[in-house]
Amino acid sequence: MTTTTPKPAKKAQGSGDELPPIVDFERLRRSAAARYLRWQGRFDTDVADRYVPWVAMLAMFGLLFSLAMARFQALDAGHEMGDYLQATWLIRNGEVPQLTISETHMLAIQLSWIMYPVAHLTRLGPPATMLLAIQSLALSAGVVPLWLVGRRIAKLRAGGAVTLVMAYALFPAVHNLNLADFHPESIALPCLLAAFYYGLSGRWIAFGIVAAVAVACRADLALAVAGIGIVVALHRDRKAGTITAVVGLAYAIVAVFVLQPYYAGGAHPHIESLAVFGDTPSSALGGLITQPFRAIQELFREGNFQALVVLLAPVAFLPVVAPRYLLPVVPLQALYLIADVGESQTAQQFVPATAFVMVAAAMVLARTGRSGVTRVLVDPRVLGAVLLAACVFFVRDSAASPYRDPLAWERDALDASREGAVELTGEDSVMASDTLLAQLGERDEVYRIRERETETGRALLLPVPAPQWILIDSTQVSSESAQQWEDTLRAGLRVDGEEQLVSYTAIGDSSIQVYRRLRDTTEQ
Repeated sequence: MTTTTPKPAKKAQGSGDELPPIVDFERLRRSAAARYLRWQGRFDTDVADRYVPWVAMLAMFGLLFSLAMARFQALDAGHEMGDYLQATWLIRNGEVPQLTISETHMLAIQLSWIMYPVAHLTRLGPPATMLLAIQSLALSAGVVPLWLVGRRIAKLRAGGAVTLVMAYALFPAVHNLNLADFHPESIALPCLLAAFYYGLSGRWIAFGIVAAVAVACRADLALAVAGIGIVVALHRDRKAGTITAVVGLAYAIVAVFVLQPYYAGGAHPHIESLAVFGDTPSSALGGLITQPFRAIQELFREGNFQALVVLLAPVAFLPVVAPRYLLPVVPLQALYLIADVGESQTAQQFVPATAFVMVAAAMVLARTGRSGVTRVLVDPRVLGAVLLAACVFFVRDSAASPYRDPLAWERDALDASREGAVELTGEDSVMASDTLLAQLGERDEVYRIRERETETGRALLLPVPAPQWILIDSTQVSSESAQQWEDTLRAGLRVDGEEQLVSYTAIGDSSIQVYRRLRDTTEQ
């Protein structure tokens, strides 16, 4: 009798004899997903909608205002801060805001009617501090309408709305504007975002108010409001949107061709930025049309390409998926990019595009998500990608980036020299370098340093009347120019348009060269 040895039975898969994995990634994933859904459930309430955006706004305001004040107290502000400080000074004292720094009327610069109420708000505290606080508060206030767009227009769940708000809080253009002196356009950003919300909600009175405030900040923002009108016409109300677009376009035309030249004494203040196309607004517009290849060449300069990356990359290029929300601002942004305005003007020119980019990103998140009963649930991996892009480009391109070392902004020996030189002038008239104008803005007569060609080189050109003091930041000019200026100041300078020589005497010896008016003589 043969006996067969039974074969050992195979171990069942997953039997207790197998060692458990050191890290159960699947279990962790399910746990994280469950926690994420519970977290969203807590925030998907009307109570959260009433409090979360305001708390986020206050937190963002604290950060932005702290950074702006640190930069100002380190005496790093430029001449544009001096412009608006002088404007508020003149308005508060009941005078016409004819700026001596820019040598033009305040309204000729950007037709910023909003500066009249802003000037009176600066009575509440130190004017420079109030201007920076208003700017930081306005930029932070953009969180509230953006949250409402995400929650009530795009119907995003809390995760999508929070991601959108965080992307805005890290957006490089917002921080760059916050740290670029003061600009009335900052007040327009929350108004443009609110115009999207009210327009797409059909709340026309509120829509008209915020659109009017945005246009009062800067004349060409009327074209941005017209673009919002196009979006409203396509997605909500054709009649109201069309009226908005027509009124916005009409105001922009009147402002550029009539109002700004009126306050600028017949000149067109910004036509020099389009000088390659024409010397008047109409001829520049004609040049853009008749020279399309030149316009395309100017539009796609390397710097402009980088600017477009800064606008779109922080939200992972999501807006390009929703061109209907982005295209209406393209003509205005293209005009900004074609114009040769220099880096100092770039921050405020991103204001309209920032509003359109953030709203378009909200709509794309809604489109890519999964519709629930009342809300759209966006894949957490998509939200994570957006947050990663926001963080990366904040570090790369923001003026508040850790690589800019904002915690090290403090006064040094040069700043002490600047402060001492400013104190010497009292309330007298002054002509000074750009780095000093933010500390000198609150007076009737303060001028930027100008030059003129002479037989021996370049010399300072005095305004009329000649200032009592001249302050030259020697770190901003070559040693050769500084020495030449000193020689001409001692010998006497001709006042602009007059046969009069005015000489100055040097006071002290430091990085800031201080000259006091000495005597007048008649040129022979």
